[in-house]
Amino acid sequence: MKRLLFVLPVLLSFACTKPDSTAAAPAAEKGAIKEVDVDTAASLLDAKSAKAVDANTEEFRAQNGVVPGAVLLTNYLDWEPPEVLGPDKDQKLVFYCSSRT
Repeated sequence: MKRLLFVLPVLLSFACTKPDSTAAAPAAEKGAIKEVDVDTAASLLDAKSAKAVDANTEEFRAQNGVVPGAVLLTNYLDWEPPEVLGPDKDQKLVFYCSSRT
């Protein structure tokens, strides 16, 4: 019983600690979806290491504009990826929309 009382607090201390924020994060899986902030998206697009994909409506685009060079989805729910995005499966994509409800 005394061993259990000693081991239990030790186990709980490991279970309740936060992960080390300086530790390297695991590599992202190929094809994984990752949320990025505006600055990161802008850097990717400026460096031409990603393609912008606009999922907004025509009405929203007319009022607010479009990221230059973006692929325009005609319908965010019904589209064929190979036809719209092209054959390069390794191309990074930055999807954006207004997120209006």
